Amino acid sequence: MKTILFLVLLTLPIFSEPDNGLITHEGEGTYYNDGLLPNCSFPLDERPLYHGAMNKTEYDDSKVCGSYVTVTGPNGSVEILIDNQCPECAEGDIDLSEEAFVMIADKIDGRVDISWKYTEGPSSPIKYQLKDGSNRWHVEILVKNLRYAIRTLEIQVDDNWINLTRADYNYFVYDGDIGASSIITLRATDINDQQIIDVIDAQVDLNSNLPSILTITGEKQFPSLDSTTAISNDFSTMAIGGNKVKVAPSPISHNANVIFTIKKAGKVELSIFTTTNEKVASQVSELKAGDNYVIDDWAVFETLQKGTYFIELKLNNRRVGLFQFYKI
Repeated sequence: MKTILFLVLLTLPIFSEPDNGLITHEGEGTYYNDGLLPNCSFPLDERPLYHGAMNKTEYDDSKVCGSYVTVTGPNGSVEILIDNQCPECAEGDIDLSEEAFVMIADKIDGRVDISWKYTEGPSSPIKYQLKDGSNRWHVEILVKNLRYAIRTLEIQVDDNWINLTRADYNYFVYDGDIGASSIITLRATDINDQQIIDVIDAQVDLNSNLPSILTITGEKQFPSLDSTTAISNDFSTMAIGGNKVKVAPSPISHNANVIFTIKKAGKVELSIFTTTNEKVASQVSELKAGDNYVIDDWAVFETLQKGTYFIELKLNNRRVGLFQFYKI
């Protein structure tokens, strides 16, 4: 008697956070106009005219909230804020606001083929929205006005960093005593592994429940990955995808080593900038394998004046690393 084995292959949905704009997505675009609070919980009175709802797969329990995408259709392109979920949409699909849809297609079409990419959001500081009912023992924080989608949010309690739990309605939630002080220290990490630390002042007594939503503007924003964007003094380091660069020792008095890591093969460019974004030195390698490297003979360090500088690492013409150092 023969035994016949049937092999059943199951295709499981792959959930992934927003990418950094290097991937072109394809799907169908539709439009809606319901006027209801979006799944990402962003206030309606702050909603831009051009916004949209991501399909359920790529919404991924709110991980996409706050992202900006450029959508292209038969008649053109439009940049929108993702602030909602489209449960019935297939992977790759976006349900746009009516105002956004008519920028890429004729309204009468209703449904069109689209392509889209993640893009940068605003450069102004991040905003933190404390949910009504929050107090020192239970706090819910919504992070908005993002350059790139946020991956994690941590709160500092007694010198310890505690990771907040992200709800599917996009608030980061912590149940535990954060203390009576109105000063809250937060550490945010974006999808590119860039981190910022913001200190905000709620200016209220957190021993009692917040009677209404409270929005606080921070002082920081995630740095741009666009290598044409000016380097900001707010950020001492940047390390994207495991690529990194540093100068040692720092501060330096005479010469120094440049130590950098690239995770894949590519064209490498190292540049040194002043705090006013003046490029003072640069060297380019045509091609390097993914590995760790040390440069110990860059004479430029001897000629630098006293002050603060940045060294930038670019891989295939894209900024992937940044390090602040000092010459004394």
